[in-house]
Amino acid sequence: MAPPTQLGPYRIERKLSQGAMGTVYEGVHESTGARYAIKILHQGVSGIDGDQLERFRLESESLGRLNHPNVVRIHAADLHAPPP
Repeated sequence: MAPPTQLGPYRIERKLSQGAMGTVYEGVHESTGARYAIKILHQGVSGIDGDQLERFRLESESLGRLNHPNVVRIHAADLHAPPP
């Protein structure tokens, strides 16, 4: 499957990394120009079960509390169903 080119207000620029649960892309906010890392869960994970959802939630909460120059900061964590 081809990577998305747009996700909400973010223009997807390039793939940064890929892991067990998803792929991380560089996204640029259309109106502000701010750059963000955007994690998109793998297609097979879109039918996410309770354990996977909890893992994603805990990951975002943990990273959201960190403030370190070598760790990416979480600004938001949302789960959306894939487009039909």
